[in-house]
Amino acid sequence: ILFDVDGTGQPVPPPSDPSEEEDMPSSSDGIPRSEDEGNLPDRCFNMSAIEMVDLTKSPPRKKQRAGLSLFVEVNSESRFQELKERGLSLIALHNLKLPVIVHNSNDIKQELFYNAKTKRTNSWRIRSPTRFTCHNCQAKCIYKKCYENGKTVFILHTFVPHTCKKEGNKKSSTHTSKDLANAISLLTIRNPNLSVPTIMDALESFAPELGIHDSPRFLPDDQYMVVYRAREIVRTKHFGSDIDYKALLSIKNEFRTIDNETFFEYKVDSEGHYEACFCIPGAFIRAAKFCLPVVSFDYSFSKNLGNRKAVGGLYIFTMKDANNNVHTCTGHSGRETIITWKWFLDPIFRLIVKPNNMALISDEHTSICPAIAAVDPSFTKWSACITHRKGNVVKRCGKVAGELFKKAAFAYSLEQYEKCKDEIKKFGNKLYEYCFGEYDDEEQDIRIKTNERHYYRAKMEFLNRDEAFEKYYRFGITSTQTSEIINGAPGAARSLFGGNWRYYHPVKMVLVSYNWYMKRFNALKCETDKFSNILTPAGMGIIHKRLSNSTRCTSTAQVESLTTEAFARNPESGTEICSVHDDEDDTYYSVNLRYGTCTCNMWQEFGIPCKHACALLKRRNLDPYRFTHKIWTLQNYKKMFEEMGGLDCIKFAPYHLNENIKPPLHGPFEEIIDKETGKSTTVCLCIMCGKKNLHKIRGPPQNARLKSSTDL
Repeated sequence: ILFDVDGTGQPVPPPSDPSEEEDMPSSSDGIPRSEDEGNLPDRCFNMSAIEMVDLTKSPPRKKQRAGLSLFVEVNSESRFQELKERGLSLIALHNLKLPVIVHNSNDIKQELFYNAKTKRTNSWRIRSPTRFTCHNCQAKCIYKKCYENGKTVFILHTFVPHTCKKEGNKKSSTHTSKDLANAISLLTIRNPNLSVPTIMDALESFAPELGIHDSPRFLPDDQYMVVYRAREIVRTKHFGSDIDYKALLSIKNEFRTIDNETFFEYKVDSEGHYEACFCIPGAFIRAAKFCLPVVSFDYSFSKNLGNRKAVGGLYIFTMKDANNNVHTCTGHSGRETIITWKWFLDPIFRLIVKPNNMALISDEHTSICPAIAAVDPSFTKWSACITHRKGNVVKRCGKVAGELFKKAAFAYSLEQYEKCKDEIKKFGNKLYEYCFGEYDDEEQDIRIKTNERHYYRAKMEFLNRDEAFEKYYRFGITSTQTSEIINGAPGAARSLFGGNWRYYHPVKMVLVSYNWYMKRFNALKCETDKFSNILTPAGMGIIHKRLSNSTRCTSTAQVESLTTEAFARNPESGTEICSVHDDEDDTYYSVNLRYGTCTCNMWQEFGIPCKHACALLKRRNLDPYRFTHKIWTLQNYKKMFEEMGGLDCIKFAPYHLNENIKPPLHGPFEEIIDKETGKSTTVCLCIMCGKKNLHKIRGPPQNARLKSSTDL
């Protein structure tokens, strides 16, 4: 093999030992030689000077140096010892805590970063599995790949220490976790699920003076745990902890001091373990007689927050006033059961429902109606949420069927209801039986009969004192929407109590909801001075829309006369009735101004004259606002705030801790099978931790409402 190394075009061999040239034919390296090799020119390269590569052991490594292409024998024993001695000298020179020989390239990174931590140097940038450099200086660390006894090893070959330690390193934060808690409180309160690296990035960008920066956790200036502890301090302070259970007795006394009419009660078992608590603000009780006569209630699961597991759920009761503002009261307990709902409904009936003759609306959980019957066997003004029922229809028969059911549920008059009923019958027998007849419940394996007066607006009736069915109206409320807004996605605009409310500790959540109610209506109270109309803004919006639509309605009595009045007299009620033609659906409706009724039933449903009544009132030059229910008047709305009294918040801390009140008792734990996934899971079967599709104890049957004396 000839090499041109001097640029003259002539092959120049490397210098060789004359003695080696003489011994070339009888070389002892085991490589056969031909006789012609001794007759090569003087400037020909000596083959014995080339280190040969054993291809059976390792692939050759090619070097480019000064125009030469040489193969190095990386498994040579002498070369291996040379590299090993070089690595040892580097470790001694720089006082390193690095191994000279590493058998796995992944171990190089760990050892190098450990050395950086012990020596408090800058971090390394990975250029390749065996080559590391620095972002800010010329520091580098290189391991050479070679072979020892046929095995791959890596030997320390080059190490240049950092020179940027003082200039490049960011100063570590001198702040404690308590100091940082104040800086990150806003971030954590707005979103308690923020990860620690996200908070560190925010502090590095917007508060560099704190000296916090997101760096790998294995470096000496790592501040992860400092920020983690600060986040937990904020979570405990703002979202509560198990210590709050011990403050229940002190909280009860504090409520009495703020408002003597506020109902606050808690329940513990025989050993003092917490079971439930419930708060009905005094302002909520006093405002009930000025609100729309419907109480909506729902149950919502709590959520985990960090290491604190979710416990039970919240029982939410809401009302709407004449300006569509939501009045709330909340409680906390375990799973939905008849006993649990009865414990919450008993004070609601005693303080809200019975004194104000209110109706109830909720979803169709199997424990609700039996609980209502247990509290008051004579109560029949319960109706199911149309939105929940529509969801069940969609699951069974599809979206088109869901819209047909919704149309029937929202029908105001019996004529409209019967038309929708015919459409449902044409759609299919399965939908018709589910909406109006009997259907099979696949989960409970029983047959259930549908009671129309619990679902359809035109059929809403209750048993009066004379044991006769009487029509009642819900002022347009057909679903548990006022309670469902609290079930909004955490942090969303529709979620009350500042968002992320389901992450609060149970006791803290009750206090947060109380203070939210006080602050909210304090702000609304200040806005009442801006209103100057006869009705509330919500009532004005409804009546303006109906006055606008009344232009498409015509009174049939164009000329009022004694004959017309005598002809329009109803012999049963003895009141004046006028017929109004609706041009949209080409239908005649009878309007009774004295009793405030119309055969379309919209006037009775909302308490505001319908478009047919508005057409007649305009024809007779009568003020439509005078025929509106008093609940919509601005005077009634302002009087509500006067009756609510002082809207004072309750403090969050400090409270005297009662050691006799203990956190909820958990257990037993059992292995059960998830119905959806089929996997075996260990769960706690206590009332606080029961989960949907995982709980072993089955709830009451779907037809439990049919067993009560009230047909609920």
